Amino acid sequence: MTAESSGVNLFKMDSSIDFDPVNTQTLMTSTPKTVKGSDRRSSRRSWFEKPSGIKYSIAVENPEKQRKNEAKDETEMETLLLSHFTNPPKIGFGTCKVGVTKQQTLIIKNPHEYVQNVKIERFPYKKNFFVETTEFSVDAESKHYLDISWIPETEGRFREMIQFSVDDAYRLQAFVFGTCQNPQRKRKVRSLYHDDAVCMKLSMHYCNQVQLF
Repeated sequence: MTAESSGVNLFKMDSSIDFDPVNTQTLMTSTPKTVKGSDRRSSRRSWFEKPSGIKYSIAVENPEKQRKNEAKDETEMETLLLSHFTNPPKIGFGTCKVGVTKQQTLIIKNPHEYVQNVKIERFPYKKNFFVETTEFSVDAESKHYLDISWIPETEGRFREMIQFSVDDAYRLQAFVFGTCQNPQRKRKVRSLYHDDAVCMKLSMHYCNQVQLF
């Protein structure tokens, strides 16, 4: 009775392959060779592993720096104090060009512990100054920012007055001023050739007068 007839499959090894049961390193298997220690980690990197050379940070604005910038901007603005006997602020627009809009902001501050209603009674609209609103309220111990625009149409220096009425009890004033220039207007430049020609005619006329004498 043979092995084939009994239904048992026997494993036959090729005599050309040297098989050494003691030396297992010569066996050919389907299992990959394992790598020990850091060699395995360096050869294969996880998708979720963060590279060591890159640093991630979130940019957050410093609130103290932001408050300093706001305070610096407010120091450059004129302030109108809603109180009796207040010095009128002077709002300067600098030097402007014809047709170019320039804007300044007036801070209106209420130092009292009650709300005050403000109304603009007089404003230089004829000189092309504009304001966003003419009536507003300022809460207790707070500020109101009033934007004033200027679109000059003619050259010259301007100085105008703004009059405020506070709670129909007292009035305050502020002044706006600026200078407007027209860059399109060109000065007439005399030609050097024209001056030379005039000098030549004068010299010839003088020589003729000398020859007559």
